[in-house]
Amino acid sequence: MNPARHHTPGPFGNNALTYSFMRIRIIYIIFYVFCFLNSFSQTDSVKQIVEEMPLFEGVEGLNKFREYVINNLMYPDSAVTNKLNGWVMVEFIVDTTGQVTNINVVKGLREDYDKEVVKVISNSPKWTPGKENGKPVNVKFSYPIKFISFDNENNINNNRNKQKHKRNR
Repeated sequence: MNPARHHTPGPFGNNALTYSFMRIRIIYIIFYVFCFLNSFSQTDSVKQIVEEMPLFEGVEGLNKFREYVINNLMYPDSAVTNKLNGWVMVEFIVDTTGQVTNINVVKGLREDYDKEVVKVISNSPKWTPGKENGKPVNVKFSYPIKFISFDNENNINNNRNKQKHKRNR
């Protein structure tokens, strides 16, 4: 008897064909379970480009959001003495209900400036959610905000007064 040809029976006896079919069935079951579970995770995924992008207060969308940021952003008190120029890049998600969530400063200027940006973005009114295939989806935005220093303390105080006046209207 040739040892290379010796066959040890598996869990299904001598029927190796049945064993192969069982392995294939198990692989298919694992595949379908994976696909089923993966379909749930895709409903919670975050997209950057969708068929219908989220809109902020109507059809003008990002123009209205820019106005909102300009009207509500207050320069930190340290702006009077430090006169920093620079950008704060912030990312956020407009979720399926239109709420702004997961606000993250990607590139900051300084902690007080960054906190002001996060405060303004987090207080944003509800958006119209983005849609993909007619269903609301989570959409990620990156938004740059530029801080420009003013020549002197009077210009900063004048700007603050204008911003407070706009808020009180």
